Amino acid sequence: VQEHTATIGFVDDLMIPLFSRANHMFGDAASFTGFVSTTFKEHGMEISLLPHKSALMFFFNGEGCAEAQKKLELVYTIAIPILVKGVVDPTIYAVYRYKHVGTYMGDNGTFTGELRYRMGSMQQAAQPLRKGVLMEPAVDMGSKVVIITSLLLSRGMFQAATWTYM
Repeated sequence: VQEHTATIGFVDDLMIPLFSRANHMFGDAASFTGFVSTTFKEHGMEISLLPHKSALMFFFNGEGCAEAQKKLELVYTIAIPILVKGVVDPTIYAVYRYKHVGTYMGDNGTFTGELRYRMGSMQQAAQPLRKGVLMEPAVDMGSKVVIITSLLLSRGMFQAATWTYM
């Protein structure tokens, strides 16, 4: 019986959580990123390590997290070497926030900053509409709903379904 496996030609928007002790996190991240890079290469793919394409984000909890967080503040300014079978390959950057499909995730693992930005954007867009359209009795309710849905909610909910659930 011959098995058929499909060829993977493209992978996009991949997030892989890595759990490790705080004092081993940076080394484990370098080794694991090397493992992922090697695996991709074995299957004919490459990971783009350019800024804003691939990045490492660190979240710490438990014993040693305060020391690791201090070290991380230094790491944000430098690239982390990727270890491929014990040899340093290219480097990857650590970031305190990551833009995923137009949405920023903060270093606390939440989208709070993004939500604040979107609410502000909706409020800013609503300002000129309040007196000119929404409070105007001559504009029927159906038109007001269409305007709110198309302008305000499109600003607030743009790509919201792509947010990562963690």
